[in-house]
Amino acid sequence: MGHAGHLVQAALGAVIPSRPGEEPFDLAVIVEDLEIANVDNEIVVRDHVRESARRVLAALPQKLSGRVAATLRTKVSFHLAVPMIESWFFGDLDGLKTEVPPAHWPPSLGSGPDHERFRTADPAYAVDDGLQCPNRAGRWKVPWLIERREEHPKAYLAWLLRDATHAKCTSYMEAHEGVRLLSGLSWTAVLGHPEAYPFARALVRDLETTLGLSTAPGGGAIAGADFTPTMLRNL
Repeated sequence: MGHAGHLVQAALGAVIPSRPGEEPFDLAVIVEDLEIANVDNEIVVRDHVRESARRVLAALPQKLSGRVAATLRTKVSFHLAVPMIESWFFGDLDGLKTEVPPAHWPPSLGSGPDHERFRTADPAYAVDDGLQCPNRAGRWKVPWLIERREEHPKAYLAWLLRDATHAKCTSYMEAHEGVRLLSGLSWTAVLGHPEAYPFARALVRDLETTLGLSTAPGGGAIAGADFTPTMLRNL
């Protein structure tokens, strides 16, 4: 079973507990980075997740598959962070400023308010060859020495938090700085422009529908509005 299938199984485990006495969650939301290589291939990703869900159901005993299929359509959602979760952080510059050293502030962004179409306009970043990083030839790869680096929010954030004393030449770690930024993220700032962040907006609207809330700024495009739900609640 592929990665998507394992994600679907994990989500089902949250809404249909396998152990007696466990309380099911009301909703399971899968959020996965699209990644740069898949930009503009969102439909392909959607279809792959749908097919993975079908395979999960096909592997079940027939007497269970109907109930599980109904649960998938009502309690499990799949959303994309485009191109990755770090793009959200650039929509909340006040929050981002708490992590980036003053000497490396401000970021130079050339993609307007919608950083799901992320692009930097930072000439210093574009030419940084990592020569200041002592471990560049060792086991750690300098995270911004990649193709299409100007489109890569995670690589740019790693560069903004560059620090030659760290093994990877950056203090940015998803499990630490990334978690802090995500936990304090201002969704009002991220979704402040009606046409920006359509995929993130789709995630927030999905949660609002479930919770009966209306806290995010209104209007704007919702990614996947034409995705007819056939397997999951939004796919």
